[in-house]
Amino acid sequence: AARFVEALSTARKFENPNSRAVALSSVAQAQAAAGQLTEASNTAQEIPNSGAEWSSAQAAIAAAQAKAHRWKAARNAVALCTARDQLKAYAAILTEYAKVTNADLEQHPGENRNAPRIPSKKQ
Repeated sequence: AARFVEALSTARKFENPNSRAVALSSVAQAQAAAGQLTEASNTAQEIPNSGAEWSSAQAAIAAAQAKAHRWKAARNAVALCTARDQLKAYAAILTEYAKVTNADLEQHPGENRNAPRIPSKKQ
C-alpha cells in the first residue's frame, strides 16, 4: 500500500496534463490488479473522463471487479469506456462469470471438454 501512496504522490506532481493522466492511469491499473478497488476508483476519478488513459484505467478496474465477482460494479465501470476497452473489460467479465457458473472451466482452463479427442500416434 505504501508504494501506491508514493506512486500516486509522484503522479500528481506532473505538470503536463497528459503525462499526469498517463501516470495516474498506471497507478489506478496497478491498484486494481492488486485488488485495491476503492483506491483504484479514487485514483481514476483524478483522470480527465474524456481521455484514453481514463478509459484504460476504468477497464482495468472493471476486470478486477469481475475477479471479485462484483458484476454490476464491473459493468458500471466500463459503461463509458472506449469500444476497445469495453471489449477487453467485457471479455474479462464474461470469463470470470463463466468460471463461477461452470466450475469445470476453473479446473481445466483452456481445455474444451466437448471437443473431439484426437488419438496420438505413437512412433
